Amino acid sequence: MAEFAFASQINTAEQLTVRVKTNPGLLAQGELESLHINGVGLVMRQDLRLEQMQLQMTGIRVKPLKALLGNIELAQPSHGRGCMVLTDRDFHGAFHSPDLGDRLTALGHTLTSIHTHLQPEGTLAITFTGEGLPATTWQFLPIINPHQGVILTPQTAIPPALQSLEALLRSQGEAVFNLRRFELKGLKFAIAGLTVQQGVVTLEAIAAMTQFPA
Repeated sequence: MAEFAFASQINTAEQLTVRVKTNPGLLAQGELESLHINGVGLVMRQDLRLEQMQLQMTGIRVKPLKALLGNIELAQPSHGRGCMVLTDRDFHGAFHSPDLGDRLTALGHTLTSIHTHLQPEGTLAITFTGEGLPATTWQFLPIINPHQGVILTPQTAIPPALQSLEALLRSQGEAVFNLRRFELKGLKFAIAGLTVQQGVVTLEAIAAMTQFPA
């Protein structure tokens, strides 16, 4: 039942396993021992892709009478930890979304190509061409701000005429790093650590669940 509930919020998944561990005694006391989610190749809303998600939550408090009837409802918010992996492929999809195209058009920018690459030195490189624009590469270094999550700091001088474009591309990159477009209903993530390598970034996250998926 839990796997079906999570799957209903995901467009497609190469692999998805959801395990809820408990026993009748714990359930009667209003507790689920643990919840584990392991997904590979998850495609979320707006066709945005996540290479891998691993999530573990323990000591989940639920309303016992409803739980015994098969209706899991949280008695209080629960917290856990997650590990997510994003690849160049996932960033490519996010930077070719119709939503970003609409926002570029609204700002008066027409890009003919855009490519993103996670670099071995720990940066995100965005290379683009556009009408009247030669091939340009901007480098952004992701850092974790305690109050804002992951923010991208430009490592390249940005011409004044392109600052609105830079702000838009940077915002899109930050949304991907912070998993804003990958959150499931009732489940939010706060990034606690990140490691960027060639073509891949691993994110350590604190998960907060306010609603059991149904």
